[in-house]
Order: sequence, then C-alpha cells, then structure tokens
Amino acid sequence: MGEEQRTLTDGDASIGRQIRETREAAGLSQLELAERAGLTQGNLSWIETGRRGVGVEVLNRLADALGATWGYDGGRMIFRRR
Repeated sequence: MGEEQRTLTDGDASIGRQIRETREAAGLSQLELAERAGLTQGNLSWIETGRRGVGVEVLNRLADALGATWGYDGGRMIFRRR
C-alpha cells in the first residue's frame, strides 16, 4: 500500500527548506542523509524542495539521522539541530 495522497502546502516547502538547511549545516550530502534515514536521494530531494510532503515516520528518521528535533511553534512546523 502506498502513502495517502494529499495536497501539498506552503508548510511542506517550509519544512523541506529547514531539512535542507539542517543537512547542509551538518555537512552532509543528500545521498549521505538519505542513506542514514533509509530514503532514496530522489525522495529526499523532493522533500527538500517541497514537491513531496513528509510524514511523521520520515520526519523522525531524518531528525534522528541529523541529531535534530522537530515540532510546532505557534502552529508552524520547525525542524532544527539539537
């Protein structure tokens, strides 16, 4: 079974951008982070550019791989290094 389809939002682009910035600050390539998180580099690219939404399970795997946390602040999703 595939993931449930949903409409992408500005929040998807925002969290994707935050994931990319966190990855770059950690000095990792997309391929390195994708391998650590059990994703393909293509899927990570789509997440970082906001062309693909990201669920809780994947957010947790990305956060673990980056030593980061994610949550909500004033209704806005945030992703940052610990």
